[in-house]
Amino acid sequence: MCCLAVALAEVGLMMRSPLIALYATRLGASASLAGGLFTAFALGRMAGQVPGGVLADRVGDRRVCAAALLISALGPLGFALVPRPYALLAFMAFEGVASGMVSPAFLSLVGRSVPGELRGRAIGVWLAVLLASDAVGPLVGAPAAAVWGGRLPFLLAAGLSASSAAVLRWGVLSPRPPAPASRESAAPDAAVANPAGWALLAGPGGALLMSVAAISFYGEFIFGMLQAMLPLYLCQVLGTGPAAVSLLFTVNFTILAALQPLAGYAADRVGGRRLLAVAPWLMVGAVAMMAFSRSYAGVVAWFCLECVGAAALIPTTRKVLSDYFSPRGQSGRAFGAFGLLSGLGAVVGPVATGLLYARWSAGPTFGVVAALGAVLALAYLAVQTSSARRPPVPEGS
Repeated sequence: MCCLAVALAEVGLMMRSPLIALYATRLGASASLAGGLFTAFALGRMAGQVPGGVLADRVGDRRVCAAALLISALGPLGFALVPRPYALLAFMAFEGVASGMVSPAFLSLVGRSVPGELRGRAIGVWLAVLLASDAVGPLVGAPAAAVWGGRLPFLLAAGLSASSAAVLRWGVLSPRPPAPASRESAAPDAAVANPAGWALLAGPGGALLMSVAAISFYGEFIFGMLQAMLPLYLCQVLGTGPAAVSLLFTVNFTILAALQPLAGYAADRVGGRRLLAVAPWLMVGAVAMMAFSRSYAGVVAWFCLECVGAAALIPTTRKVLSDYFSPRGQSGRAFGAFGLLSGLGAVVGPVATGLLYARWSAGPTFGVVAALGAVLALAYLAVQTSSARRPPVPEGS
């Protein structure tokens, strides 16, 4: 039922995402205002992460998910019923906050619903459904707008968000907190059982949380590079066209969606922390080799390897955090802080890689991005090494 809920919500979100700028400009919005709608949503989403996580731990993740999804339905409903350019900006920011609250609560709910040894697989399947729904949404929204008018996708999106909230409210049983079955989890520390908000970073799991978020930050940073710099490189330097750029995006989402269950299974079998020690280096090596690629086929080949590493990171980072923080009743706020810290990569990545490309061209840009990944991967290894030397922590898998 969690998969059904996320499928309804994500189809609703993505069915209108490609239409938002077009809809806004038809209402008289300028191109800059149309772009600002997405910035407002992104900033709102970041602002909602930590409060959503704290509320999930205090009042229940299922309740927060259902309430935030129902509130988020007001965003697309406002688009359809109040078609004024600057009102759209407020609706996007409002919906972004609600969407940001959903994310940590949803991950907390999924992590609590299964025992530790199955958690990676469960998160992997859930993420695969989410990514597949992202691919389906635009295929539904565009025909609906073409046949029945521009407002219909927004009305449908509001209905799907409300339906997702109903599924969570009445279709998902509230799971009891699982025993710390995973070897990567430990008994709760009574003295730090419920730190508030950012105080979690100062607790025993703070270094783990920040190092895992740093790895995820790198994945988001590379996705920012895919959005901002790679299209320019492919078209301006390698002489390809928009179709080739679109193919690279399709390859990215296809690999990510297809490998989520397998990556989750590997995290359960090998151990999430061990897998995180290896996967970032696939990304670092692939990005470094792109600096030497002089053909579109070469870039695609190395980018596919990068996508394999990224696919391994997505469920594994969530599993590692859930294994550690769920038994302590802190998973909601942990995922809130994680979402905010890692999400900064999607904000910084496009700007940084765009500036580097304009200043130094593609080769040095790929080199800098690879070096950043190496530093963050080494920082994660340093944290793991330090943790392993602290008795009496149970042996990690």
